[in-house]
Amino acid sequence: MAMVTAMVMAMGIEDARQRRTARSYNSIAPRLISNGRSSPSLRGRPWICLALAVAACGAHAQIHITESLAVRETYTNNVELSASGAKQSDLVSEITPAVSVDYRSPRSSLQGSVSVPIVLYAKTTEHSQVYVSGSLAGTLEAIDKFLFIDASASASQQYLTPFGATPVGLVNATNNRYTSITYRISPYIKGVTGGNIEYLLRYTSVWGNLSGAPIGVDSSRYTDTTGDLTSPVAPWGWAAHYQRLASYFTNQDAQIMQLARGRLLYQATAALRVSLSGGYENNQFPFTDYSDVIYGVQAEWRPSERTQLLAGWEHRFFGPSYLFVFDHRTPQTVWNVNFSRNITTYTQQLGAFPAGGNVSKLLNDVLTTRIPDPAQRQAAVNQLIASQGLPQVLDAPVNLYTQQVLLQQGGGASAGFLGVNNTIFLAAFYVRTEPISGSGNALPPILEGGNNNTQRGVTLTWSHPISATMSFTAQAGIDKNSANVGPPLTTTAGHVTAGFNWILSPLTSVQFGARYQRQHGVEEQRDYSEAAVFAGFLHRFQ
Repeated sequence: MAMVTAMVMAMGIEDARQRRTARSYNSIAPRLISNGRSSPSLRGRPWICLALAVAACGAHAQIHITESLAVRETYTNNVELSASGAKQSDLVSEITPAVSVDYRSPRSSLQGSVSVPIVLYAKTTEHSQVYVSGSLAGTLEAIDKFLFIDASASASQQYLTPFGATPVGLVNATNNRYTSITYRISPYIKGVTGGNIEYLLRYTSVWGNLSGAPIGVDSSRYTDTTGDLTSPVAPWGWAAHYQRLASYFTNQDAQIMQLARGRLLYQATAALRVSLSGGYENNQFPFTDYSDVIYGVQAEWRPSERTQLLAGWEHRFFGPSYLFVFDHRTPQTVWNVNFSRNITTYTQQLGAFPAGGNVSKLLNDVLTTRIPDPAQRQAAVNQLIASQGLPQVLDAPVNLYTQQVLLQQGGGASAGFLGVNNTIFLAAFYVRTEPISGSGNALPPILEGGNNNTQRGVTLTWSHPISATMSFTAQAGIDKNSANVGPPLTTTAGHVTAGFNWILSPLTSVQFGARYQRQHGVEEQRDYSEAAVFAGFLHRFQ
């Protein structure tokens, strides 16, 4: 567990680095980035998952730890993604120690992976930096069949605005990139009363620490308190739901959203359940309040464990809210389609668990039938990603930093195919975002284009085995972003990467390939192109 401890500590080290390098927003606003400072209340949060795992250790536990080291050398002809006349080449080294852990016992679990990429530049040494990336999530059954605790910690590289440079990987230096570290803890109780009424009471708290957040924000936080009661459905039943969301940002009042609703449930068939709902919501924002009656309808169809469809519509204070989710898998394929219209906040987006274009999740879903055991299945997923040189994630919309409540509508679709000779993943998304009036401090003018916009994108990944020890993998993607208000602002970015993955031994593989990426915008200073070649190796330790 020593390396697990070291990796989790790295998140705390990143927090400390942010505090040491904090600057005021006004001094570096032209660079579209400012270094945040960790709130004292966040200190020690990286230990949440580790403490949970230590407390949960007991008999009959199974633990699988994989440590790895990746080294990659990249030669790029445009290290800073500058316009044509200002291109500068460089040789960039990436050294990435990583660890993945899968711990399971009858009453607890801990899964995830963390890596610490060290990026070194031969010429532009001022860009050299250490990053933290990954996530750990654990669950503890503190009191048998009554009290549970979920906790997680994650770190990822985010982009401040979709209209800036959004390069593939960490090689290219850009002021549009920052590190987001998020901690989540969620205790809850659940059970069944003597009348077979199911109850659930959950409290979730999420902290976000932003290195590079605008307008001097050092952290953000939100809490989610929910309560549910559900009667037996035979074929009629009822349910009651209460939720209170509170978002906190520096230098502004809390954003509080409360709603209560009741549902009338009807089990139409063994696979189909429908419901009618009604209730009331009260939203208290820094500059205005919104209250209204809510009512809606929902249907859930589960013809088998492999197929699920959920669809719902509800009247809210901002107009219609809707949700459509379809999931289906076969022994060789996985499909997902989702569309929604609802309100959200920046910290809520970061606190959500990854889905959709997450390659590891797609592989895990498609292998569920073939490998029922979760630990063995995750090991197979890790082996597939390493042996075929697959990316961890596909292109996704930028999580927009803002202190306002956002109205988002859109969705995405993803599909995966795992065959004998080909592995294919396809993902597409469309998201239109606009702020709710009076729901928080507006962004400064230099960032307003990123707060009210539409993002579209599609990514295709294909892997094909050439021999028993070598495979070819290619990925191509294109994104288009446009501002919904203000002066015309549009960017179109595309990238293509192709390479070979050569397995030298069961634990060691070598990769080499090339990539090309380009962005074009209405304003010429947003235009750039880059070509690069890379080579490296990955070794996993037993």
